Amino acid sequence: MLHRLLIPCLLFGTLLAGCSKKAPQRSEVSSESDANELRIVVEHDHIPAAVIALFEKETGIKVHQEIIQSEWGELASLLNAMGRNDLFLFDDWAIHALVREGKLDPIDHAAVPNLKNIAPEFLNLPDDPGNKYSIPYLAGILGIVVNTDLVKQDVKSFKDVFRPEFKKKIWLEYSKNDLVQLAWLSTHPYLPKVFDEGILDSLRPLLEGWLSLVKNLGNRTPMKPFMEEKVSVGILWSGQAREILNQRPQFKWIVPAGTTYGFIDSFAIPRGCSKKEKAQTFINFLLRADVGKIIAESTPYTSPNAAALALIPQSELANQAAYPPFELFNRMSHYQESGKEQLIIDDWFKSLDDND
Repeated sequence: MLHRLLIPCLLFGTLLAGCSKKAPQRSEVSSESDANELRIVVEHDHIPAAVIALFEKETGIKVHQEIIQSEWGELASLLNAMGRNDLFLFDDWAIHALVREGKLDPIDHAAVPNLKNIAPEFLNLPDDPGNKYSIPYLAGILGIVVNTDLVKQDVKSFKDVFRPEFKKKIWLEYSKNDLVQLAWLSTHPYLPKVFDEGILDSLRPLLEGWLSLVKNLGNRTPMKPFMEEKVSVGILWSGQAREILNQRPQFKWIVPAGTTYGFIDSFAIPRGCSKKEKAQTFINFLLRADVGKIIAESTPYTSPNAAALALIPQSELANQAAYPPFELFNRMSHYQESGKEQLIIDDWFKSLDDND
């Protein structure tokens, strides 16, 4: 899941070369493109090594995987080297930006027949209508984890997390965009057309109150503070929750009613890719039911591959943080900030950060 701070870099002003800060770390491979290899760029190591090894064995195509950090400069440097890479695995926000910037090649659905295995909840979404440029791979939902040994109150909504009695016992997945939307929807039924400074200022008292109660702000694993009982309730992604729920039975996963917040990581092919056929072969391989089962059981987030999940025992599917019901994703927010709006939110948040 690419960090959403990269979006202004693509959509506004500081396009690509201008926002580059440092070059990504590169794999130790030959600088000359090998016709029988495939170069894949991902943010997280969510393609199991066993799956890559099986693909290489079956096809003879060597896969080089590059893991980048979700920073403006990293993505900028990456896109400045268009033609060096053959396949991206990015989240829906980045896909939306890349489509708008004309940085992707259309995918030939005839070359990816296993697309039929993907559940309809993950297809034809606003980020890429008709999945012209992207193929879903993993997905996640934002929800609530509660330690039921420590929390006896009924927690049903995101707003319920920010109670005075939970002060300094709250872990919060820190996304400025999500926080703004959560705050707005706690008192309004629908999102506004745009988050301008006036709306943000109206949310200041609520957000300041929320942040004053939080023990940990982070965008990495919350496992340690939950295991050490330094926090007892938190708003975090389903993949993070899956790992916590697997540790101890007293943890409970809650997805509130109404609008949910989620992401879909998808494969996309960079514009002008000379190995498009191999890239599509790799995507189709990953969408096979048997391969998808390995992926679903090996990665923390949700596989949208319905055919793969049909091969997993029902006892394993009972962990709803690991395998949220697909219908939850029908309630997923698809709000898309403009680059200008994103920069306004980033700049406005500095005053909140300074008060922490």
